Amino acid sequence: MGNRYDHLALPDRRLIFQLQQAKVSVPEIARRLGRHRSTIHREIRRNWFDNGRWLRGYIAESANAAADRRNRRLYIDAALAG
Repeated sequence: MGNRYDHLALPDRRLIFQLQQAKVSVPEIARRLGRHRSTIHREIRRNWFDNGRWLRGYIAESANAAADRRNRRLYIDAALAG
C-alpha cells in the first residue's frame, strides 16, 4: 500500500508564513512541521502570491483558499468523468 499523508491545513500554512517571515530556512520549517522539505518547497512555490510591486510572497489564507479551489475542481472533474 502507498504511504498515507495529511494535507496541509490552515494552521500549518500560518506557521509556514510566520517562520518564513522570521527568515527560518525551509529545512527547519519542514522539521518543525514534521514534513519533508520538498513538501514545504512545493507549498511555497505553488501558492506564491504576486500582485505587483507591493504585495508578493507566501500568504497563508490565500494559499489555503487556492488549495481549496484546486481540491474542489478535482472532485468536480472526477464526478463529471465518472
